[in-house]
Amino acid sequence: MHAMKKMLHTILYCILPFVTWAQNDYDPFNNEGFGRERPRVQKDSSVKEGPVVPHFRTAWQWRHGGLYKQVVPLDSLTDGIHNYNVIFKRAISNTYLGNYPSPYESNIFIHRERNETFYPLNTVRAYLFKPEDALEFNVTTPFTRIDYFNGGGSSVSENWLDVWHVQNIKPYWSAGFRYNLISSLGSYAYQKSKAYNFAFFSGYEHRRLAASFFINQNMGHFDENGGVAEFSEIRDTIINSRYVLTRLTGSDKGAYNNNNYQNFNLNVLVQYNIGKGRRVDAYKDSLLNARGADTLLTEDLVPDSPLQNLDSLLGTNPGPGTVDSLLSVVPPPPTDSLSTDTLYAGAMTYPMKATLAVRVEENKHAFKESTVDRAFFPHHYIDSLSNKNLYANKTVEVEGKLILNEHPRYYYLPGLYAGLTYKQRNYRQRKQVDQDSTTVDFGTDNYYGAYLTAGIFNIDTTDLLHFDAAGSLCLLGDYIADYALQGEITQFLRRDRNTFIKIKGALKRTTPNVFLEFYLGNHDRWANNFDKTASYELEGSFHHTRHRTEFGINLNNTTGYIYFDTLPTPRQYDASLFVLTAWAKQTFKLGNFYFDQNVYYQVSNQPDVLSLPQLSLYSHNYYKNIFFKKALGFQIGVDLFYNTSFYASSYAPSIMQFHEQRKEKTGNYPKVDVFIALRIKRADIFVKYEHLSQYFANRNYFSAYAYPINPARLKYGIRWNFFD
Repeated sequence: MHAMKKMLHTILYCILPFVTWAQNDYDPFNNEGFGRERPRVQKDSSVKEGPVVPHFRTAWQWRHGGLYKQVVPLDSLTDGIHNYNVIFKRAISNTYLGNYPSPYESNIFIHRERNETFYPLNTVRAYLFKPEDALEFNVTTPFTRIDYFNGGGSSVSENWLDVWHVQNIKPYWSAGFRYNLISSLGSYAYQKSKAYNFAFFSGYEHRRLAASFFINQNMGHFDENGGVAEFSEIRDTIINSRYVLTRLTGSDKGAYNNNNYQNFNLNVLVQYNIGKGRRVDAYKDSLLNARGADTLLTEDLVPDSPLQNLDSLLGTNPGPGTVDSLLSVVPPPPTDSLSTDTLYAGAMTYPMKATLAVRVEENKHAFKESTVDRAFFPHHYIDSLSNKNLYANKTVEVEGKLILNEHPRYYYLPGLYAGLTYKQRNYRQRKQVDQDSTTVDFGTDNYYGAYLTAGIFNIDTTDLLHFDAAGSLCLLGDYIADYALQGEITQFLRRDRNTFIKIKGALKRTTPNVFLEFYLGNHDRWANNFDKTASYELEGSFHHTRHRTEFGINLNNTTGYIYFDTLPTPRQYDASLFVLTAWAKQTFKLGNFYFDQNVYYQVSNQPDVLSLPQLSLYSHNYYKNIFFKKALGFQIGVDLFYNTSFYASSYAPSIMQFHEQRKEKTGNYPKVDVFIALRIKRADIFVKYEHLSQYFANRNYFSAYAYPINPARLKYGIRWNFFD
């Protein structure tokens, strides 16, 4: 803990000069302006020191490497703040090791992580902050957000600190950083874990040139206890979780079994617009497309306004012209502090543009054991006393595109693009010297691929029909003949865009991941020659944002599906694996009472290859109101997590991967949490008692095989926004 505080203080001191520029009267980036005062925020109504600069911010992401902007609504609502475990933000049901953070696997097949080229990171993807997760910002005043959550008490303390800071250095140039730390001692022995990242990002957009820069480091450390040794100590007795026997042990004297990962990213995107520019009012449409009229926050429209939904201002049934009426009275952004060209995301459009993106990524994964536990691990191929398995890779990607933008006047004239992508990857790990020798040494394998990319899109200018389709084909290299075609169509059924139908599709043929083809560790080894995997996916969904209704169906068919069997060893299923997923989401309202229900149904045609819970449920029920002349927001409620029984995956610590098992089913257990949340000005505060059902339900609360979820505990947290 002392080391963590020392590191945090060092980071804050390094960032301090950057933050103070926002409060300085001088511009350190412009020598010509040195000595001249900048406009100050008026602090006293009786003294006119200068124009008041209201807070106004917008955030977006560049889709497909600079193709177009997609406005991203920031997570600024009080509702749901208590459910802060990021894996349950991504999927309502997960197989995990109980502790937060710890490796996990989504029980909802369509939400399962499968896209990391460095395969070990798939089980920790939710804890990573990568270039595809980053946002572009534009703000009139510096914006800082601090989240701090805690739970469990000192002996099993669980902490999460998340700090964001964003500001505009120039009207057309923004920069910011994020520091995120999740740490926990764990409820059970030898379960300490930590995941953290630090990122710096910057965006520039002025006239014809736009550029984005992102650099970050992700790191994680997980002590491994192998799960509980005696299941009866969970099911049949009530003892302190710290005294439950585990299958792997450590000590305060230095004995350990742990997994460690490192992930470094550097991403640069440069865009140059070609032709005569034209101004378009795309900001309003982008916001409506992102949220719908009923969930559009006044914070996005009215500078420095309270965070509340439009229905509290305009009634529960706003008409199609309501948002336009509200926008008409919104004061324009101050031109002396932020350019309208950049604040209104996409406000200027050009006929064409060229883009160049460069990405460098480095990864390492290590499993360390000070003493080899021969009772837990049946094989030891390298060392029977102590060992360190190291697996690493480096990826360099360069992508160039020429884009014909959508026409701002002719709504159904789509945008087009074509480009080339080059990918270079190397993997370093232990390798056997020759077939007749038991000697192993580290070696590096190199892979490359050259891809043709192309696509068609119509997102900004089309009023009621949006579509986006993209494809890639590997022309040369180790991934030759790999292809991917994917797209989506959104048809709005009303002019206010509250109701729409969305259809998605994907067709892929991919070379198996290098990790699945060859690996040599102390306890695991395999050498495979798998065929390419072919899959298609089709999804349709209906959305009514004002009524908070969503339902859909997903069909996924994979030939050559690769999974970890019970040994655990990668195995390829030669026939077709078919998975059907259907879901429904609906919020019912009765006065100030809300009943938010999320249900997923899944079925696999090969349950011996892929076991899934047939039914998963998240029921979020609460009462909310505003008191003391709208100065205090109040919410109290009960959450229920449930999934039917199934053969949940077992976990292999030596490779940090989940694998199939058929020894015992888990599930059919209701996990119940109760919570209270408050909003006081710009601060959100919550207190919750997690896993209350431990006291009245059966005690079969296992997640992964041999891994129980945490016992009941009290948690609390605060989120605080600062706008200057």
